[in-house]
Amino acid sequence: MTTIVTLRTLAECESVIERGLATFVEVGQALMEIRERRLYREQYETFEDYCRERWGLGQSRVYQMMDATRVVEVLKSSTMVELPLPANERQARELVPLLRQDEAKVIEVWRELREQYGEEVTAARVKNLVSKRLERIVRERQAQQKPTDPAPTLPPTVDLRLGDFREVLADIPDSSVDLIFTDPPYPAEYLPLWKDLAVFAARVLKPGRLLVAYSGQYHLPTIMTSLEARLDYVWLGAVILPGSHNQVQQRYVRNGVKPLLFYARPPYTPTTWFEDCYTSDGVEKTTHEWQQSIGCARYYIERLTSPGAVVVDPFIGGGTTAVAARELGRTIIGAEIDRQAMAAAIARLQGSKTT
Repeated sequence: MTTIVTLRTLAECESVIERGLATFVEVGQALMEIRERRLYREQYETFEDYCRERWGLGQSRVYQMMDATRVVEVLKSSTMVELPLPANERQARELVPLLRQDEAKVIEVWRELREQYGEEVTAARVKNLVSKRLERIVRERQAQQKPTDPAPTLPPTVDLRLGDFREVLADIPDSSVDLIFTDPPYPAEYLPLWKDLAVFAARVLKPGRLLVAYSGQYHLPTIMTSLEARLDYVWLGAVILPGSHNQVQQRYVRNGVKPLLFYARPPYTPTTWFEDCYTSDGVEKTTHEWQQSIGCARYYIERLTSPGAVVVDPFIGGGTTAVAARELGRTIIGAEIDRQAMAAAIARLQGSKTT
């Protein structure tokens, strides 16, 4: 039975929200208390149902406010430096990706912004610096893994390198690659990698040759903008996913396809027909949690290149691209920052054969 104290607490929290969403911090704190203490359970099955039916707030909006509130709480609790707090929710919200990485980075970036811009800090300036700092975090983590020679027993047509592709593939000659087929990581913190991938592809691809990359849908506009800065857009394809579909809670979407991006080093000159969609062979996660089906890699490598061609995968993962390229008689050059994934890819390649 609901106690009088619970009802009183719920009423107090709701009064904060009802006062016109007075400030995003107070609203976020009220929402967090309602969720954490499950004050909504008297009338609603879930917190999301409560927010939607009681306040007309979608799940993504509610979590935006709560995340922005957590950013402000981190800044307020800091004993290292006294900082003016973000002036509005948008500024705080742009700091959320850093909060998920390291609370100390939130304080560090906010201090830098205040020192550089004073009262003229804007959400756009926050976003710009956060993006650069996330890229630095990725680089620092990758740098901790010292490259070694991972594949001394592999044939000369297979060249796998452990480390950040921006470093370990830097010696690939300009205009020497026939196809880049790859699957970069999808989370927001890896978005800066797409810009560097575009720069890399524009340098090493032969004119008119393709970069084919898997992508998630959530950050697709940002990804495409990054690629189009250096490459020509060719087509947007899809991999059809069989079986039960992943549910994207933030969008209320059941995800049945995976985008497949086709970009070219300009000028693009079509030389062969290919299908813009491929039905996946099914779930294959034997060597890597993000492993793709080998059938898709085989199809596009075979259609878009000739035997002896050079195929590059900057994110080799569990080795799917490498195995497909080797089996089709292509030369494969790949990079991978994770030692465990690289070891699995090498073991998988040692069991593959050329056609």
